[in-house]
Amino acid sequence: MLGSSKAEKHAIGPIIAQFRARHRIESIVVVADADMLSAEGLTALDNADMPFIVDSRCRELSYQARSSR
Repeated sequence: MLGSSKAEKHAIGPIIAQFRARHRIESIVVVADADMLSAEGLTALDNADMPFIVDSRCRELSYQARSSR
C-alpha cells in the first residue's frame, strides 16, 4: 500500500476502511509488524472496531521457549 520510505502510520485506519468499502468486505483482521503501527494507529483501529494482531520481537524468551523451536 505505502512504500517503506513513506511512514504513514497514522493513516492505517482510513486505508483499511477504504479497502473494506471498495471490496465489500464485512469484517477484517489487520495483521501487522509493530514497526508498521503507532499508538495512534492502534487506537484508530480499535475505535473503528477493527480487530488487529501486532507482531513484535520477543527478546526476553526463556531458554525453554527458544529451544522448542
